[in-house]
Amino acid sequence: MNHATVVLRLRGSHTDEASLESAAVDAMWATATPEDSIEHVHALVMRDRLYVTLFRISRNREETRAIATEVCRRTISASPFLSQIVHGEIRTIVLPLKPFGIDPQYEL
Repeated sequence: MNHATVVLRLRGSHTDEASLESAAVDAMWATATPEDSIEHVHALVMRDRLYVTLFRISRNREETRAIATEVCRRTISASPFLSQIVHGEIRTIVLPLKPFGIDPQYEL
């Protein structure tokens, strides 16, 4: 299994981070297709960034990164909510994962 994390810059601050994370995960699942081979989606808000980690069964890490970026692009354009709060370039990175998500010590 491979994973890739997409980093999305957010407009302004968000007081209800749990709702934003849940909405992002739901929107990703609504947009992903069977061909994307997504097994799990995790979202985490830290400061002015939304980190969305997509897990796929694949041996090819670059393909996983490309699919994660594409799924996020499709999701943002299909979701009026996310398209209003996300701005800037989509960055796809590979981060070390902790048992419950992304390493919060990582800085962009």
